Amino acid sequence: MSLYRDITIIIVAYKSEGIINETIENIGKNYKILIAENSGNIDFKKKIEKKYENCTVYLTGDNLGVSKAVNILLKKVETKFSLFITPDAFPKDGCINLLYKELIANDEVAIASPRNINEKLKNLFGYYPTKNFFHKDDIQSIPVDWVVGGVMLLNNYVIKKIGFFDENFFLDYEEIDLCIRARKNNYKILFCNHAKTVNLDHQSSKFESIIEAHKTRIWHHGWSMHYFHKKHFNLREYVKVPLSMFFLANLKIIYHLICFNKIKLNNYFYFISGYVSSILGKNSYLR
Repeated sequence: MSLYRDITIIIVAYKSEGIINETIENIGKNYKILIAENSGNIDFKKKIEKKYENCTVYLTGDNLGVSKAVNILLKKVETKFSLFITPDAFPKDGCINLLYKELIANDEVAIASPRNINEKLKNLFGYYPTKNFFHKDDIQSIPVDWVVGGVMLLNNYVIKKIGFFDENFFLDYEEIDLCIRARKNNYKILFCNHAKTVNLDHQSSKFESIIEAHKTRIWHHGWSMHYFHKKHFNLREYVKVPLSMFFLANLKIIYHLICFNKIKLNNYFYFISGYVSSILGKNSYLR
């Protein structure tokens, strides 16, 4: 089939040994698969490349985050399209083909993403500056402003034209930023309701400490939220969305301090810490 010649699978991994084999086997052996492993784990590379002839693993040598690692892979892709997939994403039967048909049919489509059948993650798409979320089972494809990248089929010509992923993002908002830049260049983003995938929420990596991993995600959510809105929107939208959440987080810190809820207190503290670091112009440094 032509989609096997036209699509390269790209995966960013970090301590994903516990799930990466399932991910690869779900995709199958007919696609070329490129993996960026955010470490210097030579054993990981040897095991994957020995077990799967269609896989090539690139060791980045350090935890570079999503954007830098995926850009390494995108610059090595020679096919028309790239399927960017997280290690905890499992496209269902026919999903990739349905996304492929959408991009083949319209050169103006930059990114197509499937519906997630995980109920917690099913509506990860939307519009800016509004926040309207919807899907209807009888609609196949919906033009949107952004999708979240558990599974994203990318038009490589467009991605190269608009400048790949913004490497200032370490974690969170990097795919939304890519979508918004594509929209600003008059390309379309499609949420494909008829294509299905399932993601296992935050199971891409195996961390020594789940608590520390959660803190890291929250910190980067705060940092990336501020950076993204400052980059793309006018003062009115900047004040309405990220600043309102910033002040709300401060109020919740006071509330959870009074209630002695240590877990919630730490969560909001890390969000504010990341947010303030972004305001001060610091890089997304937390690892």
